Amino acid sequence: MPLVMTPVGEYENAFFHFNGQKFQPQYLGRDYGYYGVLARQQPKDRIDRIATFSVISDRLQIAGADWSFRRDEVDTPDKIQAEFGLAMSHDPIGEWDNDTEALGAMLIAANAIPKMDLERITKGLKRGKRQDLKLGLKGRWDTYHYVCRLIHQLRTSQSFSSTLLISDEDRKLIETLSSFMKSERWPLPFEWPDPDNYINPSKSPYGLLLFSPPDYDALLAARRNKDVARYAMEVRKHIKIGNERAEVQMIKSMKDAIDKKDIIEHCEGVFEAESWGWRVMHFLPVLDKIAIFGELVAELCGRWAKRKKKECEWYAIGPKMQTIAIEDYLKRKDNIA
Repeated sequence: MPLVMTPVGEYENAFFHFNGQKFQPQYLGRDYGYYGVLARQQPKDRIDRIATFSVISDRLQIAGADWSFRRDEVDTPDKIQAEFGLAMSHDPIGEWDNDTEALGAMLIAANAIPKMDLERITKGLKRGKRQDLKLGLKGRWDTYHYVCRLIHQLRTSQSFSSTLLISDEDRKLIETLSSFMKSERWPLPFEWPDPDNYINPSKSPYGLLLFSPPDYDALLAARRNKDVARYAMEVRKHIKIGNERAEVQMIKSMKDAIDKKDIIEHCEGVFEAESWGWRVMHFLPVLDKIAIFGELVAELCGRWAKRKKKECEWYAIGPKMQTIAIEDYLKRKDNIA
């Protein structure tokens, strides 16, 4: 089953901030308004995590926004999904859906968001005045926009059966809002999505998979690489969704892969020695045909062993991606004196 992921909250901010370096640089660096909230600057480690999962996942399903991944007329949605692993849809829920806006405004007006989260989700933005929101309610627009995006991301994940890429802070905020609405007995206009289908990229086993691309083109070079694609396919098999023991299970899978690789390396050595032995037998005319057959078998088994060894090395996807990203970046900087 494909691993489709929807970045949530600050991970969505990190995605747009990094993606914008290639596709929408004119919207970066703002500390106010729509794009100030959407592409709010994030720490480098969070950008590295979203970059890593951009490569590992089959695709990122982005909640609809006023943003484009197109470079020219040739970039159709199918091509963007195939080449960049990105998809954005405004159906069945538009970004400024009436129900989403109304619920967001009610949560802001009811002071349902903890002060610590208010400070976190508006960090780096100018403090704006209270404005008229939906239903005649008032509140800070940047906070309102962030909460509306959270609801939109949850509903997008629900519509496309995607996994949430989310921090502990945003997941706890969503749980807080859910508990508040239940305690107030609000009749919701739609079914509140279940946030249990998630991955927190900051957990330690995922940190072992990370790479740090110098720019977005370097990320795309890593995603296009065939070896990385094979590693990513293996990684996806071992990712556990919304499981409290995910850390332990991922580490165990990595250790098992290393054990398998050690066994294969031992077998590989045996096959090489066997092949050498058969080559020596070529000097004996009577046994020549047997020797040729034996050598072919040994070499074939050796190739199989190498292939299996590569499959076991999926845990080393981070260094592999890093090497490709750096090489791609340096090749594009060949005009530097």
